[in-house]
Amino acid sequence: MEQTTSTTHLGAVTAVEAARTLAETARAQAEAAEAEAQVVQAQAEAAQALVEAARAQAESAHSRAEAAQTLADWSRTQATTAQALADKLAAY
Repeated sequence: MEQTTSTTHLGAVTAVEAARTLAETARAQAEAAEAEAQVVQAQAEAAQALVEAARAQAESAHSRAEAAQTLADWSRTQATTAQALADKLAAY
């Protein structure tokens, strides 16, 4: 009879230890999942920052292209004016 009680007690202790180990494992997994979520969040924020930087670069490039076009138009006007002046001077 004593051996049965001792075996039952040992079984209960083993079950308690198993439950504690399971709880610790679950806690560790939850912490790991939280850390992974933080990493994924940081990656998403970094990706968003890259998208915003690319958008800003595209807008800057567009502005530079418009400025270059304006300069080209002005240069053509200056060339036309200079050619007209040269033609008038040549006619004298």
